[in-house]
Amino acid sequence: THTHTLFFRAFFPPPKYPEWLANNRSSLSAEQTDKYNQQQVLIRQILDVYERSVEPSPADMDRVLELMEKVQSFGPPPSDLTAQGGLPTAAAAQEKCSLM
Repeated sequence: THTHTLFFRAFFPPPKYPEWLANNRSSLSAEQTDKYNQQQVLIRQILDVYERSVEPSPADMDRVLELMEKVQSFGPPPSDLTAQGGLPTAAAAQEKCSLM
């Protein structure tokens, strides 16, 4: 099974950035559009880590934390794209992952 992928998706549902950006582009600055595009790419990379491995290795988990920090460096995603109004901190994710 892909327990880790399901776990990740439960806490980090894949944002629907393309659709959201298309619907909101006219109200976004170029800087916001770039920020949200960067977040979309990074979140896809995080999901790729989980989807390619049934049991992510410690190196995979380090990569996920690195990517999450990069996502957060762009600030919060639009609150209507996330189930909880924002992405948790990398430290919180590391704690949740270590419990598995």
